[in-house]
Amino acid sequence: SSLPIGLYRVTNEAPTLERGAIVLYCLPPSIARFAHDRGYVPKGGRCAEGLVPIGKFAAAVAGDIVHVATDGIAVNGRRQLHSRSLMSDQMGRRLPRLVGGSYVVQRGEIWLLAPSDRSFDSRYLGPLTTENVVTRVHPFWIKAGRGFR
Repeated sequence: SSLPIGLYRVTNEAPTLERGAIVLYCLPPSIARFAHDRGYVPKGGRCAEGLVPIGKFAAAVAGDIVHVATDGIAVNGRRQLHSRSLMSDQMGRRLPRLVGGSYVVQRGEIWLLAPSDRSFDSRYLGPLTTENVVTRVHPFWIKAGRGFR
């Protein structure tokens, strides 16, 4: 549920980190362990704990202002669709909570989101390091009604 159903081309180029870019990202080790233990991310990849990278879109990059509120996340004043954090996952387990307020994205940071109400991303984790971006992906085709904002 991290990315809409579609066909994507993975590049080997150095990822250009701009708002709206779709990237593959390796979660940091402590978060990776948590995500795998919860069943959010499978093993079988090259990331920490042997996990596969997650696919997300870059919602905010250096210099952007992210506002976190109970009804979701806004980037530079623009509300992000499907960005409201949930209290618990589908199994009823509590999810991490960010302190509400405004955050200025620093150099070397990125906020990753996915167009899904149940995505495990920056709505729970906050800013993430750009060092863990593996690559950028480009959509060839996305199923109608499941695009990015």
